[in-house]
Amino acid sequence: MKSADYRQRMLDIMPESQLQERIIEAATIGGWMHYHTHDSRRSDRGWPDLVLVRGRRMLVLELKRRTGRVSVHQQGWIDALQRVDTLDVRVVRPDDLDTLRDELLAPEVD
Repeated sequence: MKSADYRQRMLDIMPESQLQERIIEAATIGGWMHYHTHDSRRSDRGWPDLVLVRGRRMLVLELKRRTGRVSVHQQGWIDALQRVDTLDVRVVRPDDLDTLRDELLAPEVD
């Protein structure tokens, strides 16, 4: 198996928990604060998985496996948050990991 094929296979099966670990690792190295609700059973449904803040930037991320679906409640929060002018809200899948990692590790721009 070629390395590119192996990498693609790993992205295909990557669970959300591993995606989150890799994002938090890059965010920590890049100087971002992060928040994740560990037990959401008593919280309103649909709030995104991860919030990252560095300087004047805030990213709100809903993490999904490659084939994962966004629930109606999650989409409601995503839609509402995307209407905020200065907030970056997105769904992140394993295929987005390299681009997001580069963004998190880039120097802070004021």
